[in-house]
Amino acid sequence: MALFWPSACCSGAIMLLGVSAMLGQWWLGVGEVLAMSVGTALTTSCLAALTVLMRERMQRIAGRSTPGWQSLLTHGLALCGGLLIMALGLALIALAGTAAPPPMMHGPL
Repeated sequence: MALFWPSACCSGAIMLLGVSAMLGQWWLGVGEVLAMSVGTALTTSCLAALTVLMRERMQRIAGRSTPGWQSLLTHGLALCGGLLIMALGLALIALAGTAAPPPMMHGPL
């Protein structure tokens, strides 16, 4: 029985392992998956550390100003972020009908 089971497997890792097994290079596939895992862990760790450091820096900068400005700044940034996400979503919806269909969706040959 495994002590740890991931909640979702990476489809790219599964494909790598499948292809490497079909080619008879199982251990190369395992090495590739480990390299992908290390890269993902490093990227996630760096982003988390950068987030914490920037939050502390922004709290120091905001501590110098009046509380009214802090509230206005945080709510304004939150509103801008929400509007940006909404605009990107609306752009994706608007452009969804203009994309060419995938080549495999043309029906049987």
